[in-house]
Amino acid sequence: MPGTQISKSQLLNELHQIKQDYSFFLTTVDHLNDGVVLVQDEVIKYANNKFADLIGYKKEQIINAPYLKFIPPEELPKVAEIHKKRLKGEKTPSRYESALLHREGRKIFVEFTINEISYKGKPGVLALIRDISERKRLENEINERAAFLESILENAPEAIALYDPAGKLIQVNRAFHNFFGFSQEDIKKGQAQIAPNNLIKESNELLEKARAGQTVRIETTRVNKNGESLAVRIIASPIRKDNKIIAIFIIWTDLTKLKNFEKKVQKIEERFRAIFEGSRDAIFIADENARFIEVNQAACELTGYSKEEL
Repeated sequence: MPGTQISKSQLLNELHQIKQDYSFFLTTVDHLNDGVVLVQDEVIKYANNKFADLIGYKKEQIINAPYLKFIPPEELPKVAEIHKKRLKGEKTPSRYESALLHREGRKIFVEFTINEISYKGKPGVLALIRDISERKRLENEINERAAFLESILENAPEAIALYDPAGKLIQVNRAFHNFFGFSQEDIKKGQAQIAPNNLIKESNELLEKARAGQTVRIETTRVNKNGESLAVRIIASPIRKDNKIIAIFIIWTDLTKLKNFEKKVQKIEERFRAIFEGSRDAIFIADENARFIEVNQAACELTGYSKEEL
């Protein structure tokens, strides 16, 4: 019918428009910051400039090359298996992390976003490829720092505990278990009470001050699992990131031996003082300049001078 006929000029115009649209599409894809490849029959049918830059090859070296050529050996089983399952219609991740193999042999960490398409009447796969090397580097750096800090925490001689900003206990180190005698199971069940009943208020206030941003230092007493009293020095301090408190750490230093030593010294001093003052013999204690720094009562009686005068 005349009303349905399309003139040759109309067809040429439409064909020209399609070519322009296709050219615009290719130009746009070629200027993306992510790599784009079209894979069909396990070979690359199309690759944009970014993909070529990523792996260090020219486009003509990529087109019609097996896509697995650009995958590191250790990643081949995973990538090939996912691709195989996808072609079979099985459920596979549309996005996953893997790596590309640069022409120089180095590995480039990437994230694949996969879509099934039809190309020239046959099934194919269009992959958007994002370089995540910098992200991986930062992740590794963070993991290494975390492992380093974890090692310091775990091997510290003092008992250390970490609390979340709400004041909930989230982690303790080996020294905490050894010092207080509580197991990880005790802690999980909330049975690791180390503050004596008469000092629970003090313990809560200590944590609240740290949660409020203060660093607190006190010498006090705590108890172990057996109920034995322990003299400790406590430091409680907030951990900040971007001016926000993300955790609280508390350190307990054992002062029991020091306190026991101080008590022994005090007893020795008291005993010496009793002998010194009670002796019937005159006792003079002088410094390196022969000046008296201490005399007993017998010395005063012998010389006729008071302690102040001597």
